[in-house]
Amino acid sequence: MGEAWHEWTAQTAFIPFTRGVANPGTVALIAGTLLFLIATWAHRVPAGIWRWIA
Repeated sequence: MGEAWHEWTAQTAFIPFTRGVANPGTVALIAGTLLFLIATWAHRVPAGIWRWIA
């Protein structure tokens, strides 16, 4: 396919969702961080980052 193939491969990711992993949206990044902090805070025993802070 020649040049058309090289143009297509330059625009296409061969591994699904790699763009989202490499460049997450601001909302997803903030929501994920908040959920992580809430989940670790919800334990009765300090876990994760809360163990280092406490």
